[in-house]
Amino acid sequence: MRRREILAGAAVFGVGFPAAAQLSSKVQRLAVFSPSQPSADMRDNSSNPYYRAIFAELRRLGHVEGKSLAVERFGTEQNVTSLDALAMEVVRSSPDVVLSIGAGSLQMKAATTTIPLVIWDYDPLGRGLTKSLARPDGNITGVAGDIDPSIWGKRVQLLREAVPAMVKLAFLGPRAGWFGTLSSAIQSACEALHFL
Repeated sequence: MRRREILAGAAVFGVGFPAAAQLSSKVQRLAVFSPSQPSADMRDNSSNPYYRAIFAELRRLGHVEGKSLAVERFGTEQNVTSLDALAMEVVRSSPDVVLSIGAGSLQMKAATTTIPLVIWDYDPLGRGLTKSLARPDGNITGVAGDIDPSIWGKRVQLLREAVPAMVKLAFLGPRAGWFGTLSSAIQSACEALHFL
């Protein structure tokens, strides 16, 4: 199964919305929290295939934005003070469920223990979002981008095999992505393969 299908499935099944056949007249409220992305990308017609997949699956299940679904987006434009403040703003908006992607998931977890959180994170165990992928804690469910951070070591090895003459390697990503087990896995792989 492709990653975007997994993400869409987790978002749909994690939200706890009623099945399409059991839809109530109540409009469900979804907050999309991704402070490192523009809100404009968090739509069904996005250039980002993950968002297109999420909204297509929601639509397939009968949750159509503007009809049975209200979506509030919290992206880079709203991230003006701190991730903690933005997470609290999401909670104050009283959504039925929050889809939290990447940076800010720890702040979202700290902000609420009652609103269901569907989190897509690269290392939920290493970052302390949950103690178990099989049985996530409390109000959290979601998708792990990298179940085991050692996968990054394998990716570095594949790069070395694909481009044997490469002597330098840079990691480009969110600052939060460099801390914890992810950075040590990449650094170990780079040292083993003699990258500068």
